[in-house]
Amino acid sequence: QLRLISRPSAILGNMGEQSTFLLLGTVILLPWNCMLSAMPWFTKSTFPKNGWSATVTPALPAVGITVQLLMIAAGDRFGAKGIRLNIYVLIFGACLSLLFIPLSIPNLIPAQFLIAVITGTLLGGFSTCFIQSCGGALLSTASPDAAAAFSNGLAFAGIVSLVVSEVTSSIFDEQIASFALFSVCAGLFIVCVFDQMRYLRQRESLAQEDKTHLSVIRHSGSEMIPEETLQATTQEPTSVWGSVARGWVQESIMLLNYILTFAVFPQINLKWPAKINLSGDDYSLLMITTFQVFDLSGRLLCGSRVFKFMPGPRTNWMLLVIRLATLPFFFLGWLRPNTVFGSFPLLFIIMVLFALLNGVVTTLCFIHAGTTAEVRDKDWVNRATAMCINIGIMVGSGVCSVAQTLLQA
Repeated sequence: QLRLISRPSAILGNMGEQSTFLLLGTVILLPWNCMLSAMPWFTKSTFPKNGWSATVTPALPAVGITVQLLMIAAGDRFGAKGIRLNIYVLIFGACLSLLFIPLSIPNLIPAQFLIAVITGTLLGGFSTCFIQSCGGALLSTASPDAAAAFSNGLAFAGIVSLVVSEVTSSIFDEQIASFALFSVCAGLFIVCVFDQMRYLRQRESLAQEDKTHLSVIRHSGSEMIPEETLQATTQEPTSVWGSVARGWVQESIMLLNYILTFAVFPQINLKWPAKINLSGDDYSLLMITTFQVFDLSGRLLCGSRVFKFMPGPRTNWMLLVIRLATLPFFFLGWLRPNTVFGSFPLLFIIMVLFALLNGVVTTLCFIHAGTTAEVRDKDWVNRATAMCINIGIMVGSGVCSVAQTLLQA
């Protein structure tokens, strides 16, 4: 029985293809989540007058989008080296993660603020988005299950950083907790380096087998394999940006999905008055945890039997309409706290639905981007779809700031 040449083996090594992409997705967003978890400590102890978080946070998506655009524009010069580039950048990310440990010490060196801004921007922007762009390229030759695992990893990163931060801060002081957080981050980067090396060896072995297999088929008679499969192995994109444009459906859905998310989360929903016996910090932790857990749950749904009931590539935009309908409740809960809209059970249900749909839409976009694109377009469509997450975060955060300013005026 002939096997498809355009798809790798279902099991790659001990961890498997899905585990490889789950781990890669986790380390992609883990540095950003670690910085968000450590920002209260940095701001309070090391940079009380400099507003480090206000300086670094806007730089992350801007640097990331720039890097991803360059990765797409570079075309095959980087595309053919995707896994090797991942390995080099993962090592770079591990080193930068370790740099945050001494930077967590108050008043260590006079230039600490400048170094922290540079380190934070590189770690959260350059390194993370370099891996994200390479990861999007790797998905072009992976199975739909790998795309779902990659999406799950992006959500799992927030839960990992949250759990490590909360557990260590409950046992140790905030400085030790910050050390532990970035040590775990660096450790997972290193684990991912070895896993990518294993994945590279497996891919090279499979590529050689496919090459030999195709050669045998060609010499035996091309009627043994469909002509379109033979053409797919040698098909080249006519234009990188043409390939990106042909994937506009999933790219635009991903972009709008993250604009909707960051237009209200976390700034607007944390303005809801907590009508329960919780402190402000505990209330914030509850709502952020709720979002992360149900966001991951939505992504996991797409990897189960429920997937066959999900909207298809041309209809998953309907989920965006449902998400859009929930947005007024976020603002009404803030501006009308003494009405039914300020009811905590109602707001909690809205948050659960909002987070669940975010996870579903994200995973569907990754899966549909890979399964609907032509072979010659998959690499660039996957990279562009991943880039739309960063663009959506930046635009959505801007929309949130403008909305707050107008509503408070």
